[in-house]
Amino acid sequence: MGVVIDDGAPAPTLFMIPREETEVLDTWYIAGMRGTGSNDVRVEQVFVPEYRAASFLDALTGTAEGQQLHPNTMYQLPFVPFTMCEVVPVVVGALRGATEAFTVRTAERQGALSLEKAAGKQAAQIRLGRAIASADAAETLLQPYIDRILARPQGHLDPAERAEMKLKGSFSTSLCRDAVNDIARDIGGDGFRDHSPLQRFFRDINVVAVHAFLDLDTASETLGRMALQLPVEDRLI
Repeated sequence: MGVVIDDGAPAPTLFMIPREETEVLDTWYIAGMRGTGSNDVRVEQVFVPEYRAASFLDALTGTAEGQQLHPNTMYQLPFVPFTMCEVVPVVVGALRGATEAFTVRTAERQGALSLEKAAGKQAAQIRLGRAIASADAAETLLQPYIDRILARPQGHLDPAERAEMKLKGSFSTSLCRDAVNDIARDIGGDGFRDHSPLQRFFRDINVVAVHAFLDLDTASETLGRMALQLPVEDRLI
């Protein structure tokens, strides 16, 4: 994706470029989400014909020409709700995985000095119960979100609907991040070794949660401004 300057106004634009005309830069060294391989790409002195370019703003609203070619709902979705359907289930599933791993660790963990079993501590029991409740809540929020997207009537989601869907996805992600961070407070130093699944869940959820599409403050502000009938400044809805 890049930006085209048209009459002085920048227009976010999607480009299709042959792979052999690009250079993938080995830059993806990051705390979490390492498996995505989201490296930078360098493109120099490459002409992109108009038929290989598309407006990103049209993709956001679900009105891009290519989105009308297939009857499958997945291809017709506005970009952000579609992205939420791709990312949020991963985050929710990661929290469930973290909760299950935390259950096992709590049951098996024993203090090296005190020799006290973690499972016998009230604080550990409370934190585990809270993690289970958070995982359940995240899944409860997710299912109607997916059902609503798949069962939507023909036609495009209006800006208020898109803003609402973005906020719900961001809220679910924030819930998962807070829950996994609460879990991480009680896994001990050994829980952060490379072999521990808990440290990976912790890293991955915290990294994906800072994506611009999942920013809870921005999504909340946008829907709040709409409720107050104020101009909306967020273009990523």
